[in-house]
Amino acid sequence: MANLSSPATNVTDATRAEFYRKALATKRQIEEAQEVVRSAVAVHRSLLKEAKKAGVDTDALTRTLAARLEDPDVVIRRDQEYIRMRVIAGGMPKEQLTIFSELFKADLPDDMRAAISREKVYDDGYFAGTEGKSATFNPHFQGTDEHDTWHRAWLLGQQKIVEGMAPKKPAGTPKPRKGKVTGEPLAQAAE
Repeated sequence: MANLSSPATNVTDATRAEFYRKALATKRQIEEAQEVVRSAVAVHRSLLKEAKKAGVDTDALTRTLAARLEDPDVVIRRDQEYIRMRVIAGGMPKEQLTIFSELFKADLPDDMRAAISREKVYDDGYFAGTEGKSATFNPHFQGTDEHDTWHRAWLLGQQKIVEGMAPKKPAGTPKPRKGKVTGEPLAQAAE
């Protein structure tokens, strides 16, 4: 028969129970977050399927989404190097490179062009904020919607930096739930 006596340690059962409860709370938070992510991924995949049915090159779409927060100069250099390697490898004759000049003439309705422009301003501001650049790098005139959008996104980028610098909460520290002020059960808080 197995020996069920306590192992040779000075850890109390109360300490074990405390860490179990904390670990359970963080595990539940992880599981809830994973469910939110799974749901968002399903919606995203569905959207990509719709885009493919509509004739959109989904590889180009996902590549563009992935690069949206990168430094545009880095993206352009990477793409230029890719095209150069294609030319070197014989996969693209130099004469065909003239077609790329036509790619920069997108045929979009004005409202869609404006929406994309606003999203680009936001992404640029966020990227500048996460890179630690000064708010004075805002390239838009003060008082314009673009200036305000860039600045709001820059602040969110700065917030990401601050969150990364903030001291980490001890593992297992549960956040207060609705109806709780300090994380204590309501009955204890009222005493």
